[in-house]
Amino acid sequence: MQCWGWNAYGQLGNSSISFGGVARLPTRVVGLEDGVTAIAVQGGTPCAITDGGVQCWGGVSLYSDAGVGEATPVVGLPGNATTIAAGLWSGCAVVSGGAWCWEYPPVARQFEGLSSGVTDIAVGGCAVLDGGALCWGIYSQTANGVKESPTPVPGLARGVSAVSVSSYGTACALVSGEVQCWGENLEGQLGDGSDAGSLEPVRVVGLEGVSAISVGWWHACAIVGGAVWCWGDNSEGELGNLDAGEQSTVPVPVVGLPGTVSAIAAGTLHTCAIAEDQVWCWGRNLLGELGNPDAGIQSVVPVPVGPWAP
Repeated sequence: MQCWGWNAYGQLGNSSISFGGVARLPTRVVGLEDGVTAIAVQGGTPCAITDGGVQCWGGVSLYSDAGVGEATPVVGLPGNATTIAAGLWSGCAVVSGGAWCWEYPPVARQFEGLSSGVTDIAVGGCAVLDGGALCWGIYSQTANGVKESPTPVPGLARGVSAVSVSSYGTACALVSGEVQCWGENLEGQLGDGSDAGSLEPVRVVGLEGVSAISVGWWHACAIVGGAVWCWGDNSEGELGNLDAGEQSTVPVPVVGLPGTVSAIAAGTLHTCAIAEDQVWCWGRNLLGELGNPDAGIQSVVPVPVGPWAP
């Protein structure tokens, strides 16, 4: 496991914490030298599945020293995790079809109402349960007001395979090869050609055969036929379309990724993808988000991450 970028909350996992600390090249996460099969990063608390268990690090806020700067096992999980999700100060995992979540210290508790049939989960929060999407919390966006318990998303009772949630009130679901989004839309992040928010899912324009989705702060991306399409905010070039500053209310293709893309992750004001066994990132690089010291303060096209730590 290797990480790069800002280290204010110990999120690099290298046993150090520094509000002004930035790593512009990948650094190794202490204690995770092998056995890692999945990662989740959002805000200040990354997590990883390693040998079936879950370890997290970071989580140090400006008001508390509750987190740690190196990987710490999550306790209380009843078995091997198949899916994980990370939040600003929290995380969740799917274990034997049930959802388990934690804060710091990382002690997992089963999420009420999601004890079986769960196949995907996003902190923030939404989950896929028996092919339908359910959401809760301040970003549930299924109706006016906060939903304290999982509530079905209108129109998404079947065919849902994945969900992704922004920290700023937007959620998207992968539904039978198409993408539907709901919530805030000030930057066009719903992808329906408008900037009007919606409490119910709207179809992202022009995308079919989608295999993966990821929602960042104010933009979102999808893998379609091995290529990446993004939409929404582009103030730092996070759409990867040779431009910066012009938002797009409909998906635009990312330029310059070689070969077939196998994974995508939309971040704060940047995006990363895996293509041809190499990690590529684009967008803001003010805090080393691109993992490439030659990229300047931003890149409007993908640049390779590295060199990697030995």
